[in-house]
Amino acid sequence: REHPFNCVLYKTLRLLLRINTNAVLQSRIGSLLLNFPEMPDIHADDAFFNKLQYNRKTEAYRQAMEIARLILLNYHPDVKNGQNHVLALMFDMNLLWERFVYVSLSNKKTQGVIVRQKETKNFWRFEDGRSRSMWLEPDIYIEWNGGKVVLDTKWKNLDGNKPDIQDLRQMYAYTKYFEAKKVALVYPGTSDERKGNFYKEGNIQNESGEECSLIPIDVEQNIKDWQLRIWNKIKGACKVIT
Repeated sequence: REHPFNCVLYKTLRLLLRINTNAVLQSRIGSLLLNFPEMPDIHADDAFFNKLQYNRKTEAYRQAMEIARLILLNYHPDVKNGQNHVLALMFDMNLLWERFVYVSLSNKKTQGVIVRQKETKNFWRFEDGRSRSMWLEPDIYIEWNGGKVVLDTKWKNLDGNKPDIQDLRQMYAYTKYFEAKKVALVYPGTSDERKGNFYKEGNIQNESGEECSLIPIDVEQNIKDWQLRIWNKIKGACKVIT
């Protein structure tokens, strides 16, 4: 029972018990530790993990060992070329992508352009007002002297360049509540930007004049180049006045 794989799991769980702040996870971690007898402490470094041998009996441990290695050694996997395939298990990529796009726009903005994150407007509440109100909260809101743009970031692949219908409905609501003539869904990707218009009152012969763009943004090796690409692509697609 004291083989290296169990020792790694035991050490990792004990570390998580100390650093975790989620009450539900804390309970689950504690329950897992109850299944372990006390294990000898190990010196977990690169050399230790490189010596682990996988065979027919231990292959099932591989993914858990990769995650444990990230936690114990505080690895920072490369977003694009990392060999550790557990990044999505460690981070909420939607939140990470949203924050990265926001910071990129904030760093590159010029005088007269306002970039805000999580602009909120009330949307719905119960008639008696006792229950919590619900609100609309787009990821990124851009305002300048010439207009307003609402952006929603999505960490997903487009299916044949077709956006999800729920995403479009969400963007349509933003045009009404934020009085934005231009809204856009921002994805990671290499395809070309595409534009479309909402219909007015469902009439296919009568467009509303409110534009919704799909803006895919390719990954750059250099972070500064990537952030500049994000700013230029969104600025051009939404015609932000600078």
